[in-house]
Amino acid sequence: MVADLDDDFNPSISPYRASPEKFYEMARGRPVFYSETMGAYLVTRYSDIVAILRDTETFSSSASVPRMYDGPPEVVHVLSRHQVPEEGFIVNESGAEHERSRRAFETALTPSRLRKIMRSVEARAHDAIDQFADREADLVAQYAVPVARAAIDELIGFPDEDAGRVAVWTDDFVTVCNAGAPVGARVDAAHSVAEYTLYIQDLIERRRKHPEDDMISDLIHGTRDNPPISDGKIHSIIRGSARLAGFATSCNAISTTALLMLQNTAARREAAAGSPGVTRTIVEESLRLEAPHRGLFRSVTRPVEFGGASLRAGAMVLLMFGSAGRDEAVFPNADALEFGRKSRPGHLAFGHGLHACPGAAMARGEIATAVRVLFERLPDLRLIHGGEPDWSANPYFRGLDSLPVTW
Repeated sequence: MVADLDDDFNPSISPYRASPEKFYEMARGRPVFYSETMGAYLVTRYSDIVAILRDTETFSSSASVPRMYDGPPEVVHVLSRHQVPEEGFIVNESGAEHERSRRAFETALTPSRLRKIMRSVEARAHDAIDQFADREADLVAQYAVPVARAAIDELIGFPDEDAGRVAVWTDDFVTVCNAGAPVGARVDAAHSVAEYTLYIQDLIERRRKHPEDDMISDLIHGTRDNPPISDGKIHSIIRGSARLAGFATSCNAISTTALLMLQNTAARREAAAGSPGVTRTIVEESLRLEAPHRGLFRSVTRPVEFGGASLRAGAMVLLMFGSAGRDEAVFPNADALEFGRKSRPGHLAFGHGLHACPGAAMARGEIATAVRVLFERLPDLRLIHGGEPDWSANPYFRGLDSLPVTW
């Protein structure tokens, strides 16, 4: 049973962790309200979220995701001593600064490069399945993680042999930014991020002398349409907007799409038949039902009445994309996976408007390729009897920690 709506929303605990959809349903039926755990007013209706995303003057994106240097003094001391740069996330920026950063990011996603990466995704997917043993596997650790990691690392330009180190550094970067983590853990993670900084800077220097076909080289040298950008900005784009966001969303979406298909006989049958159109539809429905990014923050710039709540200047609102995708006012029979569902209005899994995810096309390609290969190779794939999908306690990303299967 879902806790009373007056209880605080905490995605790290039951029932919100595994099954937040009932809470979202109730929340959409009442005014915008405050969550102590999230430190923000929760916005759960599709129309309200779109209205906020469009009103960039009243609802600023400057605090969409936390900054490292907003952390405790002990953490800031370590970051400062090691001169760890932080020139902002693309998602936090606005105006000309955001336009320059976004254009630089998008320019790296050339059609030819994406085609090459999709070939790599397919090859890595087959490799991962080849390594499954004893007719059992965890589709998160043994499939979604290596497939998504290989794709984003190839785009950025991280050597394959460094994948393990980069993964640890990325986790530590999240810890540094996590206001809910213990200070000691954040200090330790800050030392790790300092190592990450040296690593990225070494790659920058190498690519400066010897460019390759990757995002780092594009950002350093510029392209026909974009000038070079500063080293500090390259660190921020690579560390956060590309490696963190690009990996987490794709990894989560691959595993949650697989779960929905395992729970839906028709979807599994259609995917095994290899129909690209149906696979794309299933991916879009999965993104709508289980948006991989739980939500993003906006800060209120002036006193405003919104969604039945009086919001003061400086208040934080959290846009709950996972709730928007299940809004019955927009998506009839919203909790069902429907092959024939109309594509408009679109879901908000990749945001909307000015700050829509610049890597959405790449993510869609990764997810579709990964699930197609999985069910073509293992048409009899099924959840292990008695094994339950383990949903992550991450407050910002919606995904699985494990998904045990057999065939």
